[in-house]
Amino acid sequence: VLDVTVDGRHLLNGDFVSSNPLIKTQIWDENIYILKTNTAGVRVFLTYPCSEATCQVARILLTQSDVIWHPATDTSPFTVEFTPGNLADGEYKLRIEAVDARGNSSGVVSYEITFQVNSEPTLVISDPYPNPFTDAAYVKLVISGSNLPEKLEWRIINSNGQLQSQFEAEDFQDLHIGTNELAWKGTDPNGNLLPGGMYIYTLKLTLEGK
Repeated sequence: VLDVTVDGRHLLNGDFVSSNPLIKTQIWDENIYILKTNTAGVRVFLTYPCSEATCQVARILLTQSDVIWHPATDTSPFTVEFTPGNLADGEYKLRIEAVDARGNSSGVVSYEITFQVNSEPTLVISDPYPNPFTDAAYVKLVISGSNLPEKLEWRIINSNGQLQSQFEAEDFQDLHIGTNELAWKGTDPNGNLLPGGMYIYTLKLTLEGK
């Protein structure tokens, strides 16, 4: 099994990441008694921003100073942590190939995903979905740049303008650069389900003092 996360999350293809990401690869066997203890068969590649005519794939050596690997133990999988620093703006492509301790490949096709680095702070906010909803309504919030919003205020009001529920940044501990999903389950602050009807949301964010 091969599992890849960037800054602790599974990326969507083309998503934004910070300019100093932590790319973490974990490898384990479904047989818990077979532990991978060396780097044999593990290869990491990164394609940096380029034009189609000049694209070159860089092999990331596991002996580099920005790479740390740990053998598998009884309680943790084989892990590679790659921390490239100060990535320039543009689109990157990450490819990872891996085998387990017995030489079994993680798949016929290598893990491959593209991501973007954008130093300019931007926010893109989606319409709520699904609409209408029954269990929960979601708002997609895409953040680029180097810093997260200092403040977030998400207010839900009814058609009479009365406040029904409110959330702040501390209610979303996993807020990150890239694609976030804010969820409202149709409840008041005490968890009581509100009646069906039309609701309106306002979302106010403060990013770099603006």
